[in-house]
Amino acid sequence: TLNDDESVFKFTGCAAFGASENSYRLCCDKGQIENVRGLIDTVMLRYNPWDTPENTPQFSQYVPEITGPNADLIKKAGHGGGDFCVVREFIKAVSELKPHPFDVYFATRTASVAILGHRSMMELGVPYDIPDFRKKEDRDKYRNDELTPFYYSDGRKPNIPCCSRPDYEPTETQKKNFLDVIKEPS
Repeated sequence: TLNDDESVFKFTGCAAFGASENSYRLCCDKGQIENVRGLIDTVMLRYNPWDTPENTPQFSQYVPEITGPNADLIKKAGHGGGDFCVVREFIKAVSELKPHPFDVYFATRTASVAILGHRSMMELGVPYDIPDFRKKEDRDKYRNDELTPFYYSDGRKPNIPCCSRPDYEPTETQKKNFLDVIKEPS
């Protein structure tokens, strides 16, 4: 999906093979940065040969160093410290009564990347514009959108596939476990 700043997001979905992990790669016009699969804390930075800054290696790997007064807490938090940092910034925004840049519009736009990326993948790469829900026309476009690859809390089946394998169907145990997780507390 081409964004306003001409960056592109590509969502490749999930697969029913390989080890469980989160892998991220951010590709830009001068190169890319990604976490290294299998080396949990390692980050790789790679420039295009024609855009490598002078006196800089084209390829490098490093383990980012977490420093500062909360370094130990950050290291213990989930998602490489990201969970701690998000909560810390939320508390700061609430305690200082300042709007947080990660507001509901940021959250829905960010979630839309994955949601519409999944739809694009299922439609063999049909492009989707990422909505800006500050705009009424974007809100209206998705107002009654109920497409989902997930089972409904009342047990109804998904209305779009969850993956590119048309024969995939979760087991009864997997369905039950999912419904147990999303069930309303009594």
